[in-house]
Amino acid sequence: MQLARALSLLLSLVVSSHGRENDKKVVHQPHRISYDSLLDEEVFHKSGTSTAFVDALSEYGIISIKDIGGFSENKRQTLIHLHECAKYSAATKEHTFHDGTVRLTMATHTIPGGDGQQEIHHGALDSEACAEFTNASDKLRKNVHEAVGAFSERLGSILNVESPLLSTKDNAHDYDTFEDVVKNGEHLEHFHSYQRESIDSKSVDTIEMHTDQGVFIAFAPALMVDTTAVSETTEPKGDFYIGLKDGSTALVDLEENDLVIMLGDGFNQFINPKVEEGGVVLRATPHMLDMRSHSNDEARVWYGLMVLPPAEALHPDHEKTFGHMRELMIEASVSSDEDEVLALGCSGNGVARQLNSNQCDYSSLYCWHQCMPIDANKCLEKGQKAACVSTLDNSTVWVDNDFHDVNYHAICVNNTDTDIW
Repeated sequence: MQLARALSLLLSLVVSSHGRENDKKVVHQPHRISYDSLLDEEVFHKSGTSTAFVDALSEYGIISIKDIGGFSENKRQTLIHLHECAKYSAATKEHTFHDGTVRLTMATHTIPGGDGQQEIHHGALDSEACAEFTNASDKLRKNVHEAVGAFSERLGSILNVESPLLSTKDNAHDYDTFEDVVKNGEHLEHFHSYQRESIDSKSVDTIEMHTDQGVFIAFAPALMVDTTAVSETTEPKGDFYIGLKDGSTALVDLEENDLVIMLGDGFNQFINPKVEEGGVVLRATPHMLDMRSHSNDEARVWYGLMVLPPAEALHPDHEKTFGHMRELMIEASVSSDEDEVLALGCSGNGVARQLNSNQCDYSSLYCWHQCMPIDANKCLEKGQKAACVSTLDNSTVWVDNDFHDVNYHAICVNNTDTDIW
C-alpha cells in the first residue's frame, strides 16, 4: 500500500448529525488516568482505576493520560518548531478549508515490528527549525507509542470479547487480543499547523462533526505558537467539541500536558460486535473543530497518531482484508456506482443504530472520505445520478488526495454535468 494512500486514511470520516448551536455552555473534561497506573496491572485493577477507565470509554469514548515522563517537554519542543519547519520542508502539504483556515501537514507512519518508526524527509535544506523539530518529534513519537502500548494492554485486559478479534485469510494467523490488533496495525501520524488569518472573529466549523475510522487516535492537545519567535503564545484559538450520546455537543477542556485517547469507528466495526454477555460496549467519539481568527503571527499546531487494524486481517463482515478494503475505497471514491465497495468505509450492519447511524448503505455515498447521506433512487427518478462533486460548480468530481475538502458534497447531478459516467 502506498504511503500517500495510507496516510489519507488518517483523515477518514463518518459524518455525524450532532449539532452544537445550543450546547456551547456544556463543557466536558475527559477522565484523567496516570501513566503509572496503566503500567502497573495490579494498581490498575485494584485501585478502582479500571472501573472509571471503562466508564469513561463507554460513556464518552475519550480519556486523558497524565504524567508521561518527558512527554510535556518533548511535545512543547516539537510543536513550537513545527510551523517554521513545515514552511520549508519538502514533506509539507497545504490545504485551505472553506472558512479560510490554511493547514500545513507533515505526515509519516510507524509500521509493526522493531524500529518501525519512519522518518520525515524534509529534503535538502539547512533548517535549524527542522533539525530541532526532528530531534524533539522523534522523542515525542516514542513517548506516544509507548503510552499507546500501555493503553492497549490495559484495555485489552478488561475487554470481555470473543477471541480472536481478527484473523488473516484462511485463519492462518489470529489476532487474539486488542493488544495484538494494536501492535500489528500501522500507526499513521500527522503534524498539523493551522492558521486562520481573518478579521472576522466568529467561530466557524473548520472540521465538521465526524468519527475517525481507525481503531483509536492518540493526540497531543494543540498549542498556539508565535511564528516569529518560535515560542508559545496563548491558549489555542480553536474550540474542540465532542458529540454526546443524547445528541448534544460539549466543548472539551483538555489538559495541555496530557495525551488524549479517543476511540474510532473500528470499535463499531469489529470490537463492539464481539462483546460477550456482561461486557461493555465502548463508544466511538464524534468530534469537530472550530478554528477562530488570530493574529498573522500565530499558528495552532497539533500532533496526532491513528491506529489502523492490521492490513492482513480480514474484516469480519466483508471477507476482504483491511488493507485491500482501504485500496478499494480509494479506487472507488470517484464512482457513484460502486455502492458495495464504498460501504466498506463505515461500520457494519451488526452495529447498534446509535453507533452506526451514518453507514454507507444505499441511502448514502462515500464522499470526501465520509459517508454522506443521499437517496440514489430519488436522483434516478429525476433522471440524474448521485455523485460527490464540488458545490462551487456542481460538476468537479471529488478525487482522493491527502486532505479533506469541505466544498464537496453528495448531490444529484445530470449525467452530462461530470466526466465520470
